[in-house]
Amino acid sequence: MTRFEVYWDDAGEYRWDLEADDGELMATSGEGYSSKDECMDGVEIFKDGAGSYEHYVSEDGDHRWRFRTDGGQIVAASGRGYFLQLNCEEAYEMIRAVALDADVVEE
Repeated sequence: MTRFEVYWDDAGEYRWDLEADDGELMATSGEGYSSKDECMDGVEIFKDGAGSYEHYVSEDGDHRWRFRTDGGQIVAASGRGYFLQLNCEEAYEMIRAVALDADVVEE
């Protein structure tokens, strides 16, 4: 089952990863959080769609996406790069759809 994994990282921040059934990384929190509650709020913001999609091309030439709040905070980022912008957009739509029903677990 697709799930959000909330964890404490090596930099001393809370983060989340959205993983597919097969363990593939679909999305990340994009930024670290100072508290678990803030991290869980980030998961809910992404699940609820309370923000906007942003496409960009990374330094290595991959198409990637970010999800930002209206205030500009990066709540989610693509877990991988895509060769074409269209593939990036399609992946984002699919990821948003499965995120709605994903469980949230703490590592």
